[in-house]
Formats: sequence, C-alpha cells, structure tokens
Amino acid sequence: MKLIIFVSFIGLLGFTSTTPTNHRLQGVIDGLINKTINSLVAKLDDPITVDHIAADLPNNTDNISGTASISNFSLGGLKKLVATKIDVSLLGLSLNAEIAVPDIDLNTEYDADIELQKWFPLMWGRGVAIMKIGGIDVRVGGKVSMKGGLSISNTTVSFTIGSAWFRFTGLLYDDELSYTLSEILNTVVVSFVDDYQEWISSIISPIAGEIINALLHSASESEEFLQLADQLLEEEINMHYTV
Repeated sequence: MKLIIFVSFIGLLGFTSTTPTNHRLQGVIDGLINKTINSLVAKLDDPITVDHIAADLPNNTDNISGTASISNFSLGGLKKLVATKIDVSLLGLSLNAEIAVPDIDLNTEYDADIELQKWFPLMWGRGVAIMKIGGIDVRVGGKVSMKGGLSISNTTVSFTIGSAWFRFTGLLYDDELSYTLSEILNTVVVSFVDDYQEWISSIISPIAGEIINALLHSASESEEFLQLADQLLEEEINMHYTV
C-alpha cells in the first residue's frame, strides 16, 4: 500500500511541479532503483559457486537449442558491479541505465551439445572452460513499473567488453582443436561483440529481462524496500512543500 501511495504521489508531482522539482523527483526514483541494485549486489557471494546444474534449451527457437550441464561452477567479480548511470524519465518512466563490471572470472566443467540456428555446433563437447572478461559495460533500457513491486518491461540489454581471454578443453572432444579455438576467441571476441551488438541484444534481452525482474521483484517485496520507499516519500513531501 505504501508503495502504491508513493508511486501515485510521484506521478502527481511529475505533472504539477516546476523543473527543479521534476529533477528532484527523477532523482528519487533513480535513487530507489540504485539502492535496490546495491542491496542485491551486497547480498551476492563472491565467487558465486554451483556444484551441478543441467539445462535443456528449447528446440522451438531459431537461435540456440540443445542440452548442457555444468559442474564445479565458479563466477567471480560481480560483487564489483557498479551502476554508473541510472536515468528514469518521469514521462512514461522510461529507464536508461549503465552498469560497469571491472572484471569477471569464470571457471567450470561442462558437458554440452548446443547448436546455433539448429545446425552450427556452438558448444559441443566435455571438458573445462575458463573465461576472463574485463571492462564490461552493460546498458539496460525499458519501462519502469512499481505496481506490485519494482519491475521493468520491454527490456533491452546490450554490452561491450574491453578484453577477453578464453581457455577450453574438450571442445568437440579434441584438446588440440580446443586450444586453437581458444586462441581464435581471444583474438575476435571483443570486436565480434562490438560489431554484432544488436543481434546479441536480441538474443539476450528476453532472458536478461526475466532474470532482472525476478531479482527486482524479490528485492522490492522486502521490508527494506518498503521502508526506503516510505522514507523517500516523506522526504519528497517535505521538500515539495518547503520550497
């Protein structure tokens, strides 16, 4: 209920306030999202570890399909995630955010049979995968909703990377080939991501949107989030009627 009142008040002031107040209101919503992100990051383990997980990718997609399992998975670096820009427009509550992750280290054992466009072996084999990605800049766009909890619709996610290093064993069940492919990836991945951002975004945005909303929904149902919304509402009321 507090959250509904908060959103209603923000909307009302957004249509009746002067420009300086609009900037304050925009800052309130930006701050609410930023604090929610910071709260989620603070709760992350570093590294994130998973003993074993298996997945069947849907065969009804034209992009990626197949099966995969990973064991002894370790992902480090997400704890250093920083939201460098969060900009929410009051008119329509459109979101533009930029998130920086300095470095990510991934280590895992894998067993995969994954195809791209139902014919190209994107990931096929059994072995070890090591990835070190640096200078990751992620851009997130969408429309913010705070009805029934914080969420983002029409989500678009794109990213660039500054550096990438890969080492695989067991790709196509051939270690010599794995080394060669690893070296090729080390050479081309950064430029590939730059050149095919729109295509990559079209694949990852729906999946990333579901993950983002699951995290935001969980966080926005917490007592901490409701207290923050209540606090920001009180501060804005005081500021609005004392200027």
